Amino acid sequence: MTPEFLERLGRIASDVLNNDRVEVTAEGEDYYVFEAVAEDGTRSRFPAAWITRTATDGQIKEKLARDFLEAAHPDAAPGDLSVPNLETEGKFR
Repeated sequence: MTPEFLERLGRIASDVLNNDRVEVTAEGEDYYVFEAVAEDGTRSRFPAAWITRTATDGQIKEKLARDFLEAAHPDAAPGDLSVPNLETEGKFR
């Protein structure tokens, strides 16, 4: 994965989360993990998201908005309940 693509994902995720610092790591083919870092150093790690390199910025933004909402409020947008999320891990309330 190119550093430019990771920077692009980080920029888009920062915009979605309204957070200046979001770290992005590649975890498998087209899977990325986003971790928001607050000013006090607190970290919120989101479940891996599948994003293809051909996706537009708008498509990525929409997907991340849905994924982040589901991670923060799993009952509002239920998905696979067997997948850990921030609420079930007690990291986001």
